Amino acid sequence: ILAAMALVMVILSRLFMLNAAAIGERKVIFFQTWKWTSGNVLRVIAAIIITDLPAFVIMQILSGLAYESVTAGGAITNATAYAAWGAVLQFVAAMTGIPLIALGAHLYKGLRPPDFAAK
Repeated sequence: ILAAMALVMVILSRLFMLNAAAIGERKVIFFQTWKWTSGNVLRVIAAIIITDLPAFVIMQILSGLAYESVTAGGAITNATAYAAWGAVLQFVAAMTGIPLIALGAHLYKGLRPPDFAAK
């Protein structure tokens, strides 16, 4: 499982800038972004982990609070409350994803070769 997770993280780090590069170049440049991260895979993985760790902790705390309030006989027991917790969790997940999007743009800006021209 750890080997599979490591492989997924390497692939994720090599493709992490794909969205930012597609916006910046106005076309999908899959293989070029793969080359740009060559030699920087561990740095990109570290940046992803450091950037996403606070969001992960926040989501775990909120998910735990939602679970406890719904299942432990708390005040929240009806379908409307389930929907409210779901909406709150989705909103927080969307907001905590913004730093990862910014990280992808920052890496695109920093790792894109200055003489690159999309073909």
